[in-house]
Amino acid sequence: MMYRTHFILHVAKFAPKDRNIFPNLSKYCSRNLAQSPKPVTEPNEGANKKSAAIVKAYGEKLVIEEIKHPDPATHKLGKDDVVIQPKTSSLTFADLLMIQGKYQIKPDVPFVAGREVSGKILETGGDVKDFKKGDKIFAFLPNGGGFANTMILPQKNCFALPQNMDYKVASSLYTSYITAYLGLVYKGNLTSHDKVLVTGAGGAVGMAAVDICANAYKTKVIGVTSSPEKSEAIRQKGAFATIELSNLYKTSVNAESEKKKVNGKIIESPIKQKVLALTDGKGVDLIYETLGGSIFEDCVKCLSFDGRLLIIGFSSGTIPSIQTNRLLLKNHTLIGFTMTNYYNQEPNTIFQESFQAISSYWEKSYIHPTIDPQSFDLSKINDAIEYLKHKKSIGKVIINLE
Repeated sequence: MMYRTHFILHVAKFAPKDRNIFPNLSKYCSRNLAQSPKPVTEPNEGANKKSAAIVKAYGEKLVIEEIKHPDPATHKLGKDDVVIQPKTSSLTFADLLMIQGKYQIKPDVPFVAGREVSGKILETGGDVKDFKKGDKIFAFLPNGGGFANTMILPQKNCFALPQNMDYKVASSLYTSYITAYLGLVYKGNLTSHDKVLVTGAGGAVGMAAVDICANAYKTKVIGVTSSPEKSEAIRQKGAFATIELSNLYKTSVNAESEKKKVNGKIIESPIKQKVLALTDGKGVDLIYETLGGSIFEDCVKCLSFDGRLLIIGFSSGTIPSIQTNRLLLKNHTLIGFTMTNYYNQEPNTIFQESFQAISSYWEKSYIHPTIDPQSFDLSKINDAIEYLKHKKSIGKVIINLE
């Protein structure tokens, strides 16, 4: 059986104002950006046993299954395809949601899980011009397909890695940092004068946001975390202050504790009190909100006049609502954002130039992705899922595919 994933790569033009970091777009990205054919995960010639982590039913454990090689007489490498030797992937909360059937993209089961891969090109089709055998690449797979140790992809869905970049670094870098970059810079209009609040700052996407704010744009950033260990990690990353939820609430991130009353009076939001104390009573200019739930409602109260709030995700598991008069009273802007929309739908080069921006930032040592010390082999993917689900990770959880 072959497992197929479907995705279309379109990209849109965008260049950040602060730095000239696009010397040569084709250095990092394929030039041919027409609509892509269907990528297929399958073994290369001569392989013995090749495996993939497969979602057989939503909400159940992944099944590690051997992928059978198609009949050579009926299967040929497409002229625009490349054979990839996968090296690493990563596990994110978006993966967890997709595996549970709760993500905005819901592939038909069965499908191979995993939304990205870093690896080496083993073979190219006859019309492939931008890549050659031995090139190191990264591929974003919004519909899944990344948790496999062999695959074929269209060349237009591959992005060339800097030659000195380790595969684990690539898997820890691009999805999280492109999300942070597009959200903060393109949608959020980040400047060096902003004060920024990042929730879920100890996770991969939150830590990427802290890194870009503090080190690429030199902004003051406050990180909201769930533990002292994560607070220490983001202080080392450059946050000038941290707020630990465990010190503010006795209950979980989903708690409604800031809404309870004592003697008929509503208790003030603890996060609001902390943020105002750290910003001379003014609040923050931009919020990068990854948690959802009651923390989202707290965050709205932390915005300065004319402030912006980016909705990045709902890792708490609760999608919040908002009283829109709050936005009206202080000229607040609420911004929805998901990276996948730019990858799939924009008819220009936003995603590609964001990829190049992150590559350039890394090459210039502006940013340094954090890799969780605990990595997992493909055969232990279900252990990795439990590890991430219980919020034990600090930074990106790497899946070894070799």
